[in-house]
Amino acid sequence: MSKCFLFTDNFSGGNKKTQYDKIFIETGTREEAIEIFQEEFGIDPLLYSCSCCGVDFLIDEFLNLDEATINDRAKIFIIERGCLKPEEHGKFIDPSEIIPQGYYLAWNDRTEYISLEEYKKRNKDKTIFLK
Repeated sequence: MSKCFLFTDNFSGGNKKTQYDKIFIETGTREEAIEIFQEEFGIDPLLYSCSCCGVDFLIDEFLNLDEATINDRAKIFIIERGCLKPEEHGKFIDPSEIIPQGYYLAWNDRTEYISLEEYKKRNKDKTIFLK
């Protein structure tokens, strides 16, 4: 089953490592995504360019590309009622979805919903999508 891995440059050592702000790789495992990244860019995303900054790239795993980009395309955040830690019991949803029972709308700072295809068009210079 294919997942989506988001590589975000951590600017370790104060330098950007690629021309892209975000790199999305759709593949089965984290190891495969790292291998594809290395083949495409010729660098190891797990290197430390600076001992105080951490790894060169942060790697996040998502179920699919739609989920990986939803934070950039729609900012609708819902929180489970009665929860004390929103970061653990909240989630982003598509603006067209109905808020599930037991949740409430926490904030919405974007009124425009951007489709995945439109997101790809708008961000083609800053973002790369690999399979």
